[in-house]
Amino acid sequence: MLVFFRPLDTIIFLVILSGAVYTFINFEGSAGVKAEVFLESEKIASFDLAGSDRFREIETMIGNVNIRTGNGSVQVDSSPCNHKLCMLRGAIAETHEHIICLPARMTITIKGKNSSNSPYSSIDAFSY
Repeated sequence: MLVFFRPLDTIIFLVILSGAVYTFINFEGSAGVKAEVFLESEKIASFDLAGSDRFREIETMIGNVNIRTGNGSVQVDSSPCNHKLCMLRGAIAETHEHIICLPARMTITIKGKNSSNSPYSSIDAFSY
């Protein structure tokens, strides 16, 4: 008879699986405080997300992109790009969420309360 798992292998597998499930269930993003707009990796604007809705116009290489900030979120209202994927993304409100418009070369990122004061704020998954 061929045995694939020994008893200790099964225990280790179950511990790792339960840890992954626990982390997935209990992970919560925190509410964002401000939205940062980048054009070609250069930060061009930073907007507060508190308060009522405000409309902003961002000038890009392909035309003007209109974004709405306020009520704790940010979203793209209109864009000159063809597929409008940045508009379909909808509103984002939690830290480290992004809206990306490739034709306009624009990225909108949500930052949290202490993201600029953290010693690890400049480290991301790719720089490790």
